[in-house]
Amino acid sequence: GLDNTLEENLNLIHLAHKYNLNRIFTSFHIPETDISHFQQDLQTILKLTQKYNMEVICDVSPNTLALLNLDTLNIQELSTLGITTRRLDFGYSAEQIAKLSHQNIKLQFNASTITQEFLDELNHYQTDFQHIDALHNFYPREGTGLNVKKLQQQNELLHKYNISVGAFIPSYNKARSPIKKGLPTLEIHRYQTASLAMRHLKLLGIDSIFIGDSLPTEDEIQELANLTDEYI
Repeated sequence: GLDNTLEENLNLIHLAHKYNLNRIFTSFHIPETDISHFQQDLQTILKLTQKYNMEVICDVSPNTLALLNLDTLNIQELSTLGITTRRLDFGYSAEQIAKLSHQNIKLQFNASTITQEFLDELNHYQTDFQHIDALHNFYPREGTGLNVKKLQQQNELLHKYNISVGAFIPSYNKARSPIKKGLPTLEIHRYQTASLAMRHLKLLGIDSIFIGDSLPTEDEIQELANLTDEYI
């Protein structure tokens, strides 16, 4: 429902599978999304990700369930669609999240906004943190991305609870509309190469790296697949 054709998106998934990359993030909160195309394309895309046994992360909120033609957050229906990890951006209490964490599903937090107080509250309700990870936001507008200190503070906070943390790097092969300024987590990575940004995130202790923009090159995908702790 955005810049890429269905064929481009499917080819991108084939390419990711070729290099053993198996985590995909999609957002239901982008105002520019063409809803009719989104609903048509999503089913085809999710069939392919299921075939490749990929993890599909999406931000499901009470406001976006309508896009999936669901009345409620039905865990079984989402799993049947092929959505394996639910990013709970807003609209859910600590008590609700605690209950969901015991249903043997994967949940994801917004790593950029999580607080000590909320983690304490989740602890109070006996949340199973083994079923939870976290992913930082991407920031389309210049000047809005995180600084390194903020990223490290959030990572340290989440790692205390053994929560793995992901972040985004930009790609300018086909920067996402309408702003086309890249989709990095760190502002310092805007206009940097994907190669430099991914190695920097690795150095900063990020556990999982996502390419934010619409259509990365095969070279960028291959370099991400080959990234190791030993080579930075």
